[in-house]
Amino acid sequence: MIPFLPITKGRHKAMNNPVIRGLQNVNLDIRDMALARGAEPITYNGPGCEGLSPTEDIWYTEQILFKNPPADFARKIIEYAVVHVLKKMDRAIMLNAELPERALQPVELEAFLELLCHKYGSNT
Repeated sequence: MIPFLPITKGRHKAMNNPVIRGLQNVNLDIRDMALARGAEPITYNGPGCEGLSPTEDIWYTEQILFKNPPADFARKIIEYAVVHVLKKMDRAIMLNAELPERALQPVELEAFLELLCHKYGSNT
């Protein structure tokens, strides 16, 4: 898992990490998308998703279940989340980086984040 610190270091105030804030905003956007499509988002605090996010770094995680989602909803929210968390992060720290317009495959996304860390992290 690629940490975002090389990209964000020195570009935000204490306790205002743009990646965590971006994840929170995308979470709210996805909940709104669910409601608009007749699904019910439910915050889930039970077992079943352990090990999906790293625990040795500062990570924002929230598990959401959706009651009555449309058939293609999972694909749509994944595509939306990947693209928009990058856009929200970019806007918050004003990188003006060239961002993908589509969701990248995991290997592509990792390579893209490594590129951002190398390009923008070396300047801090």
